[in-house]
Amino acid sequence: MGGIGKRPAWAWIFILEGLFTVAFGLFAFWILPGAPEGAWFLTREEKVYVAQRLKAANNAGRDDSEKFSWCEVKEAFKSPHIWFLAINTFFGSAIVYSLAYFAPSIVLSLGFSPIRTQLMSVPPFAAAFVVTLITAYLADRYRARGLTVIFSSLCCIAGFSIYLASTGKWILYGSLFLTIGGSSAVGPAHTTWQSNNTSPHIRKATGIAFLIMMANCSGILAIWLFGFLSEPPRYTTAMITMLTFSCLIELVAGINIAYLWSQNKKKRLIRAVMKKEDEASGLGDKSAWFEYIL
Repeated sequence: MGGIGKRPAWAWIFILEGLFTVAFGLFAFWILPGAPEGAWFLTREEKVYVAQRLKAANNAGRDDSEKFSWCEVKEAFKSPHIWFLAINTFFGSAIVYSLAYFAPSIVLSLGFSPIRTQLMSVPPFAAAFVVTLITAYLADRYRARGLTVIFSSLCCIAGFSIYLASTGKWILYGSLFLTIGGSSAVGPAHTTWQSNNTSPHIRKATGIAFLIMMANCSGILAIWLFGFLSEPPRYTTAMITMLTFSCLIELVAGINIAYLWSQNKKKRLIRAVMKKEDEASGLGDKSAWFEYIL
């Protein structure tokens, strides 16, 4: 499309993708429901079921309020698991942004032509799409968010290690399947893990917003790492940094699992000697009847 409308080809990428995003955003205003009761694609029985599940998850501490409260915002930042996931989100998103922005540059540095580079950049992301769906299903099925993060980051560790240790063109290209696939699965697991383990609504929303803020900040680092601080074709400094981040994700995820497990153990001991109606109201995820997902 180079030259059409007196614009270069690269400009049309932004124009077309931007138009699609804006159009879909406007369309989503009408098709995305604001609550289970308004979900046009659910039957009446399914709406009732979803509403009951959400109420059970969010009202473990009794008397959860949907009204905004600065106290709940403050409580969110007092929760260690939110901080653990915020740190990991920064590391994981830095990897995601780095590969999303610079995968074509990495592929081009392997010796492919510019046109073939665009084609060769697609398969790793297509594979990542499948990996993300599979890990999301397994994480839901077995309530194992932390193990999903650990497995995904292990893929990243293997991929970056192969890239740094190898010189073969196709081996280096193959490592992108591990790094892109692993990093793509980490992000959704972090966000869902935080959402599952935070209640009530305002505390949960604050935690999610905090994770998104950390993710956006990591994008700045990613651009500097690959754009200015690391030279092609090997991008050695950036790759070492991403490998370090992958290892740190493993460490912090393990710490978070241990913390949540210890909290669940304490809650089980409390439930053994106390009735639910004797517990103070409004505790949210700190309620003894709120079981953290590992």
